[in-house]
Amino acid sequence: MEVKHMPALHWGAETRADREANVAELREVHRRLDATMRRILDEFMRANELQRQYAAEIERIDRVHRTRSRLSWHTDAPALMDEPLSELVAQAASVVGHDALRLYSGATHDSVEMSRLCPTAMIFVPSADGRSHCPEEWTDLADIEQGIRVLAQAVIEADRSV
Repeated sequence: MEVKHMPALHWGAETRADREANVAELREVHRRLDATMRRILDEFMRANELQRQYAAEIERIDRVHRTRSRLSWHTDAPALMDEPLSELVAQAASVVGHDALRLYSGATHDSVEMSRLCPTAMIFVPSADGRSHCPEEWTDLADIEQGIRVLAQAVIEADRSV
């Protein structure tokens, strides 16, 4: 996205220096917006190429196995976690000796569906190299154990509040 002409702006700019400063600021905003739009377009193009590759691979598999498959792409609506329950989980993490970090997850979890039915919160544990939802994902048993301790403490705290 490229803007060919900069608009003339005169919002309260009394002097030439003020006007030049305003235009310089607007150009910087435009530069950042342009860079952001380019990143979004690049990601879109990568996603489009992945979709094309997946479709080709599915066609190949269908030919080999004499099957007929259909590929569709969708996204789930964001699932908002329950704030009081999330706070209870954060407190439970603190009780067992961990700092809670609020995360936004782009992955589809069971919590997407569960959050439509009941208050929902999630507990994440670290994975090796931050890898998640892929074949290389690995979480040490010690980290899983700590996640279970947080869950158990959250259940105890939830029971006390009923």
